[in-house]
Formats: sequence, C-alpha cells, structure tokens
Amino acid sequence: MLSVHSNAHLFSRLIARLSAALALVACLVVPAAAQVTYTGTTASKNFGSVAIGTPKAVSFSFSIAAGTTVGSIGVVTQGAPNLDFTNAAGTTCTAKTYSSATACVVEVAFKPRAAGLRTGAVVFFSTANNTGTQLGSAQVYGVGSGPQIAYGPSAAIAMDPVVDGEGLGQPLFVAVDAAGDLFISDNTNQRAVEVPAGGGAAIAIDPVVNGEGLGSAAGVAVDGAGNLFIGHFEPNQVVEVPAGGGPATAIDPEVNSVGLNVPLGLAADGPGDLFIADTNNNRVVEVPVGGGAARAIDPIVNGRELSGPWDVAVDTTGDLFIADTYNNRVVEVPGGGGAAILIDPTVDGKALDYPTGVSVDAAGNLFISDSDNNRLIEVRTGGGTPVAISPMVNGLGLSDPKGLAFDGLGDLFIADSGHSRVVEIQPAQPPTVNFPTPTSVGATDTTDGTETVQLVNIGNQPLEFTGVSYPVDFPEIGGDTSACTSSTSLIAGAECDLPIEFAPENVGSPLMEDVTLTDNALNVTGAQQSITVTGAVSAPDTLYLPRPGSELAGPEVTFTWEAAASGVTGYSVWIGSTGVGSHNLYDSGEHTAPSIKVAGLPTNGETIYVRLYTTSGKTTVHSDYTYTATTRAAITTPNPSVGLTGAEQIFNWTHVTGATGYSLWLGSTGPGSSDLYISHETTGTSTTVNWQLTSTVVVYARLYTTYGNVTVYNDYTYTVQ
Repeated sequence: MLSVHSNAHLFSRLIARLSAALALVACLVVPAAAQVTYTGTTASKNFGSVAIGTPKAVSFSFSIAAGTTVGSIGVVTQGAPNLDFTNAAGTTCTAKTYSSATACVVEVAFKPRAAGLRTGAVVFFSTANNTGTQLGSAQVYGVGSGPQIAYGPSAAIAMDPVVDGEGLGQPLFVAVDAAGDLFISDNTNQRAVEVPAGGGAAIAIDPVVNGEGLGSAAGVAVDGAGNLFIGHFEPNQVVEVPAGGGPATAIDPEVNSVGLNVPLGLAADGPGDLFIADTNNNRVVEVPVGGGAARAIDPIVNGRELSGPWDVAVDTTGDLFIADTYNNRVVEVPGGGGAAILIDPTVDGKALDYPTGVSVDAAGNLFISDSDNNRLIEVRTGGGTPVAISPMVNGLGLSDPKGLAFDGLGDLFIADSGHSRVVEIQPAQPPTVNFPTPTSVGATDTTDGTETVQLVNIGNQPLEFTGVSYPVDFPEIGGDTSACTSSTSLIAGAECDLPIEFAPENVGSPLMEDVTLTDNALNVTGAQQSITVTGAVSAPDTLYLPRPGSELAGPEVTFTWEAAASGVTGYSVWIGSTGVGSHNLYDSGEHTAPSIKVAGLPTNGETIYVRLYTTSGKTTVHSDYTYTATTRAAITTPNPSVGLTGAEQIFNWTHVTGATGYSLWLGSTGPGSSDLYISHETTGTSTTVNWQLTSTVVVYARLYTTYGNVTVYNDYTYTVQ
C-alpha cells in the first residue's frame, strides 16, 4: 500500500470498526432531534476545482443544542484527519459541554494532494479522538486540479489477507479511502475485511443490524466522513457502519413502493449521495445525503432498459456509470442531465462479456471488469482506442474479476474473485527496467531489444515536460513517433513513450542508472521523476594461458586469452615488474589476435605483472594477473622422505627449458651450506656424490638453476644413516 497514516488514526479506525462489528442490535428508527445541526442551505458544500497544493478555506456554520457534550470535532478526508481537508484558523466550534444553544463556525481548508474528486466531512463526535456517536456532520468535497503522472507497464501485487484463520472467499467488491485503507467484501465468509494502509493486521467487519449479520457481503463504499457502506442481500439492505464507532444501521429505501432486491455495487459521490445497484430490480437507487426521498435511475438506451446492473461509479462531474451486466454493456448517465450513453467497446476482437465492475480515474478514464473474458477494459477519456488489461501476478492472470476501485494516487484495486484475492495495479510506482542479457562495452543489446515505458497523465490538466534525460549507457532509441520530449504536452488521459536500449559504454555489475524526467506533475514547477534502468555488462576478456599465478617457463612465453566478445575492437598486453599496471618489460600495442608471444622476460624469480586490455570502440577495460618469473629445476631422486645410505649417491633433477646450467650444493650446517659437496655447473640433469659419513647426520641440499646471469634455487633436506 502506498499511503501511510498516523497510528492515532489507525487506532481510532480499529476502535470504530470493532465497535460496529460487535454491536448486537442497531435498529433503524426515526432519529431524535439533532444535537449539532449544519445550518448551510444544502446538505453538503462544494469547494469546486482547486489547484493541487493550493489551499482554499470555506466556513461552515453549525447550531449546537443546549446540554450537548462535544468530545471532538473532526475535519476529515474519508475519515482520515490531516489530509486534503483540515481545520483552519477561524474555527470557533470547540470540544466541550454547551450549557446553552450556540452558533459557531468550523473553518475548513481544502488543499488537494492529488487530482480528481476528493471527499471529506466536518463531523462532531461524542468522545475524543474522532470516536463515539456522530452528533452532526456536513459533507464537503472538491476536485483537485492539476497534472498527475502514471507509468506503464505497471507493477502488480496480490493480496489475500487472513482474518480469524480465514482467507478471502470470492471477493466481490473493493473500496479505498483517502488514507489508503482497503475494504473488501468477502462474500463467501459473509463479512467485509479492512486492510489498513501501511501494514498492520487485517480486520473483519461483520456488523449486526436488526438481529441480522451479513448474510452475503456485496458492494462496499466510503463517504467523505469515513462511513462505510456494505451491500447486504440476505436480507436486502445496505448496512452503514459509521465512522467513530456508533451502532450500524440499515438503509432500505423504497422507491415506487419497491424495496431493494439484491443490492450489489455501491458508490458515494462528492456531496455524499449513495448510489446502489439494485440488481434484481434492474435499476439504480440514489439515496440523497441528509435525508430526502430516494429515487430510481433506470435509463433506456437503444431501446433496452437496464438488466441485472452489478456496479456503479461516479466521476468528478457527477456522471454515473452503470455496469449493465446482462446487456453486456456499460451505461453512462450524465450528471447534468441529457440522454444516457451506451459504452460497449470491442477489444482484440471481443466485446464485453458479463461486465461486473466499473471505476473512473482522476483523468476520466473508465475501467470495466470484463468478467467472462477475464480482463479489464480501459476506455480513455476523450476517445482513443480502448485497451485490455490483464496483469499476471504470481503466475496467474485475472479470473472472473469483479469490483474495481482507485486510490488517491491512481493505483487500481481489482476483486479477482475467481482466485479469491485482490490484485493491486500500481501505475503510480515508477517501474524498474532491466536488460538481463550480458552485453559487451561498445555493443548494443539486441537480445533484449528495446524496453518502452509509457508515461500517462492521469490528472485533469496538461502535463508539461521540460526535460527528458537518458543516461549514457541506456540511450533513447529513435523511430518512436510517440516518444516523450522536453517539449511534450499531455492532455488528461494522453500518454507518450520512453523507448530505451542498452548500449553500455561503461562497466558495472550491473550498470544501474536513471532516466530522468522534469515536468509540472502535481503543479510543482520543475518536478522530477526517475526511472531506474539496469543492465548486465560482459566482463573483460580473461587470460587463461599460462595459468594465472603460475611460474613462467623461461624467458619466452605465449599469453592466450578467450576469443573476442561481440563488439571488441582490439586488445593490448602490458608486462612489468614494478607493480600492478606497470609495463617496463613489454607493451604490445593494440591488436586483434587473442594471443601474443613475448621474449626476453626475466628469469630471476621476481613477480611479473600482466595487464590485458580489452577495447570496445572508445571504451577500454582491463584485467590484471601475476606470475613468477621462472621455473626452477627440481630434484626427482633421491626422495627427501627416504633416508640416504651408502658411500655413493646419485642425484637426478628435472630439465628446465631455457636454463643455461645447474649446480648442486650439499652441507650439514644449514640450508645453503656446502661443506659436504659442491658440483661444478653442468648442463646435465644428474651428478654422483661420494662421501664417507660415519654417523647419522642431516644433509641440506640446494639445487641451483641458472638462466644466463640469473640463478634461482630449490632447497631440500635428507637424513643420512
């Protein structure tokens, strides 16, 4: 989840939900005289369109009856404090016991955090911390105005919260409040489930109203005050679980003397009016906020009435969208009046088949659950070709998707009913682009090809780019006519591309860089976003003969390395004796062969440093190796582990290519001593020693190998018996 709210808010929400779930009986009765009354001329107040990040204050007048104890006054955004709607300076209403009737004012500031409809409320509670019975309230709403960026392809995750040992069972609908709390109608388990934003244990919500628990949980919706509405068709009613923890109540309006019959999808609009998909009555019922007669909405489009409507959604202008399920279409009822509109897209050759969910994002794009086709359909605002959406999560695509809901940041939640889970698509999260195929410096990754990121304006004002910067190793590929540029302007719902290829000029394990955007997202001048791009680079070519770390076999050596990788234009070899990277002994210059013969190397036993350079275009990388300068002759017989006996002993040793001579010293006083024997230098590989030793003695042998003016040796120890 993206949104995080305070622990105090989470605690108050837990208390409120648990209190409602534990209520044994809550009757629908005629309310007593209100203790706190909003005295505005309408049941709610509209702030209108306000630029994201810019505050606008409005006064709300209330009348408080004598003897009323106000425990707290919440200015909330769908139940959460300190978000889009806040308490501003100038408020005169306070939490106290009022001894006489009082008129007071709550000053509300609306500072939208994102684009689209934002709903809230001023709520007077009977106890502290926005808990207890609601004494009175006023709904508030407004539209955040500005550009907002989203990304595609979007990451997706699956959620299957376990509550009281039970996972989800065929979830039908979802709703998200302003704080990011997710509400799921857990149909099989006859309850709703709340998944708190930012983590924390999921909560079961199963209120009892008129002696009835949730026989079957259907639609869920949250209004500006944070009141939760749950569709309930056993019996046929909508249950309202009030914010603060007051008792749950039933909503069962009669319209034209007909009560609800299988109420499924729900939606609350900006003013707080509740829309109910009255499925078996083939209509939508609107219940006005603050009282008033409910009305039926039953448009006729192309000669057909609604048939089995499953879900409803309302956009920022008050347009109502209805999933007209049995007619395999969506019907739009304009908020300002006028004829209803048919929406029946065909995508990839397939028309809608049993649409059961609808939702609208801040830009006005319509999303439809195309249930029997196991996909979503996006119908873009202002026209354009509809597209299919079918995310794969944990190896599974969508199965019988139902209800849909957007959070304030633009992430989409899907009741993936056939898999008993909720899928969250996260277009608000910048993706990470990866080129996994190892590619040589100077070459282009043709295996992975081009990776394209889509940038979409999900706000309601133009998204203006002033900078698009690609890193050196991940350049833009030409030819995309929809590519984003530093002068691109995207209207609401429009998109452009970032076409990226991998052509490394540097070495990394792996390379990780950012494509950087500069724009006016959320009305912030010079706002920047970064898209991380990674790619695997082939390692420098590896020298394998002679074996790294070994002794060089004399002054002439052939060095060999692996065959040239794709994109390599040349090699060079440096050899030195003064440290890593030195080349006082040899510098090959650049060439293309994968081996080279070097003569005149030292044979004095010192460390030799070899560096192999691999060049790709303008970029060169290298790998380093060390060797010992020569090979020493070694005694083969007699074996040092066997005692020597007799007056004559023959010593044999190995022949070393390039050696000019050998000599053997034998002594009894320590390594390198020669009091027993010194041979003359010989080119042969053996010598005979005659000696007269009368007692057990340790003999130290040193075999010298000479290369011109350089001599090296090996030492051995023997016991003479």
